[in-house]
Amino acid sequence: MNGDKYYTSDMFQHVEEMLKKKEEELRREYSEMIEKLSAMFNEEKTKLEETIRQLKESGQEKDQRIKELEDKDRHFRESKRFYYQKCKNVRQEVEEIIVDENIPEISRKLKKLRL
Repeated sequence: MNGDKYYTSDMFQHVEEMLKKKEEELRREYSEMIEKLSAMFNEEKTKLEETIRQLKESGQEKDQRIKELEDKDRHFRESKRFYYQKCKNVRQEVEEIIVDENIPEISRKLKKLRL
């Protein structure tokens, strides 16, 4: 031919054809890889969005439970303080109760004394 020093039109076309085939093959592989990665990404994204939604819900639920516990703690402390105060004043309370219970009897005795 030409002493293998130059490409002929046939050689050039053959190489060009091989290059195009390889280009198509690589494009197809890369496209498949992009689709595969996109599917994996979308699946992971969906899972993460669900996890985030659950965490937000559990966060709201957690906040609600914390508020309930704080309310119960406040109520407990108020009740405790109330009963501590009652313990301090138990003598006075007993005397008032006895007086209240004995009012009719005291009233009768007073009437007898007046007569």
